[in-house]
Amino acid sequence: NNSYRGVGASGAVSAIIFAYILINPMNFMGVLFIPVWLPAFLFGTIFLLISVSLDKKQSKGINHSAHITGGLYGIAFMVTVFIAFANINLVSEFADKVKIDSIYDLIRIGY
Repeated sequence: NNSYRGVGASGAVSAIIFAYILINPMNFMGVLFIPVWLPAFLFGTIFLLISVSLDKKQSKGINHSAHITGGLYGIAFMVTVFIAFANINLVSEFADKVKIDSIYDLIRIGY
Protein backbone atom coordinates (compact mmCIF):
# COMPACT_ATOMS: atom_id res chain seq x y z
CA ASN A 1 0.00 0.00 0.00
CA ASN A 2 1.79 3.12 -1.25
CA SER A 3 -0.31 5.51 0.81
CA TYR A 4 0.55 3.89 4.17
CA ARG A 5 2.99 5.71 6.44
CA GLY A 6 4.29 4.26 9.68
CA VAL A 7 4.95 6.78 12.43
CA GLY A 8 6.72 6.21 15.72
CA ALA A 9 9.49 4.20 17.24
CA SER A 10 7.60 1.18 18.52
CA GLY A 11 9.60 -1.23 16.34
CA ALA A 12 12.87 0.09 17.78
CA VAL A 13 11.47 -0.04 21.32
CA SER A 14 10.40 -3.63 20.68
CA ALA A 15 13.94 -4.46 19.50
CA ILE A 16 15.40 -3.04 22.72
CA ILE A 17 12.89 -4.91 24.90
CA PHE A 18 13.60 -8.23 23.19
CA ALA A 19 17.36 -7.68 23.40
CA TYR A 20 16.86 -7.19 27.15
CA ILE A 21 14.68 -10.32 27.36
CA LEU A 22 17.38 -12.38 25.64
CA ILE A 23 19.99 -11.26 28.17
CA ASN A 24 17.75 -11.33 31.29
CA PRO A 25 15.00 -13.89 30.64
CA MET A 26 14.13 -14.49 34.30
CA ASN A 27 13.80 -10.82 35.33
CA PHE A 28 10.19 -9.86 35.85
CA MET A 29 8.34 -7.53 33.47
CA GLY A 30 4.86 -6.10 33.51
CA VAL A 31 2.55 -3.52 32.05
CA LEU A 32 2.04 -0.19 33.79
CA PHE A 33 -1.15 -0.11 35.92
CA ILE A 34 -1.57 -3.92 35.79
CA PRO A 35 -0.06 -5.40 38.97
CA VAL A 36 0.91 -8.76 37.44
CA TRP A 37 4.57 -9.46 36.72
CA LEU A 38 5.86 -12.30 34.53
CA PRO A 39 9.36 -13.55 33.75
CA ALA A 40 10.68 -11.62 30.76
CA PHE A 41 10.77 -14.66 28.46
CA LEU A 42 7.08 -15.36 29.16
CA PHE A 43 6.14 -11.69 28.83
CA GLY A 44 7.90 -11.55 25.45
CA THR A 45 6.22 -14.72 24.22
CA ILE A 46 2.77 -13.43 25.15
CA PHE A 47 3.57 -10.03 23.61
CA LEU A 48 4.60 -11.66 20.31
CA LEU A 49 1.54 -13.93 20.22
CA ILE A 50 -0.79 -10.97 20.82
CA SER A 51 1.02 -8.91 18.17
CA VAL A 52 0.77 -11.72 15.60
CA SER A 53 -2.93 -12.19 16.38
CA LEU A 54 -3.69 -8.48 16.09
CA ASP A 55 -1.59 -8.20 12.93
CA LYS A 56 -3.64 -10.98 11.30
CA LYS A 57 -6.83 -9.15 12.26
CA GLN A 58 -5.34 -6.03 10.64
CA SER A 59 -6.46 -3.79 13.45
CA LYS A 60 -6.35 -0.15 12.42
CA GLY A 61 -3.99 2.45 13.79
CA ILE A 62 -1.22 0.23 15.16
CA ASN A 63 1.53 -1.33 13.07
CA HIS A 64 1.82 -4.69 14.84
CA SER A 65 4.20 -6.00 12.20
CA ALA A 66 6.68 -3.32 13.36
CA HIS A 67 6.51 -4.78 16.87
CA ILE A 68 7.06 -8.31 15.55
CA THR A 69 9.94 -7.47 13.20
CA GLY A 70 11.48 -5.10 15.75
CA GLY A 71 11.49 -7.84 18.37
CA LEU A 72 12.98 -10.38 15.98
CA TYR A 73 15.60 -7.86 14.89
CA GLY A 74 16.56 -7.19 18.52
CA ILE A 75 17.08 -10.91 19.10
CA ALA A 76 19.05 -11.41 15.86
CA PHE A 77 21.19 -8.32 16.50
CA MET A 78 22.13 -9.38 20.03
CA VAL A 79 22.95 -12.95 18.98
CA THR A 80 25.16 -11.64 16.17
CA VAL A 81 26.94 -9.05 18.33
CA PHE A 82 27.61 -11.51 21.16
CA ILE A 83 29.02 -14.11 18.78
CA ALA A 84 31.10 -11.61 16.80
CA PHE A 85 32.58 -9.56 19.64
CA ALA A 86 32.38 -11.67 22.80
CA ASN A 87 32.39 -15.21 21.38
CA ILE A 88 29.34 -16.01 23.54
CA ASN A 89 26.47 -18.17 22.32
CA LEU A 90 23.60 -16.09 23.68
CA VAL A 91 20.97 -18.68 22.74
CA SER A 92 22.56 -21.35 24.95
CA GLU A 93 23.07 -18.76 27.71
CA PHE A 94 19.36 -17.94 27.45
CA ALA A 95 18.42 -21.63 27.69
CA ASP A 96 20.66 -22.07 30.75
CA LYS A 97 19.04 -19.12 32.53
CA VAL A 98 15.44 -20.20 31.95
CA LYS A 99 14.95 -22.62 34.79
CA ILE A 100 11.62 -22.97 36.56
CA ASP A 101 11.40 -24.87 39.85
CA SER A 102 7.74 -24.17 40.51
CA ILE A 103 4.70 -22.74 38.76
CA TYR A 104 4.82 -20.03 41.43
CA ASP A 105 8.08 -18.80 39.90
CA LEU A 106 6.13 -17.64 36.84
CA ILE A 107 4.00 -14.89 38.32
CA ARG A 108 4.21 -12.10 40.87
CA ILE A 109 1.25 -10.00 41.86
CA GLY A 110 1.51 -6.48 43.22
CA TYR A 111 3.98 -3.68 42.92
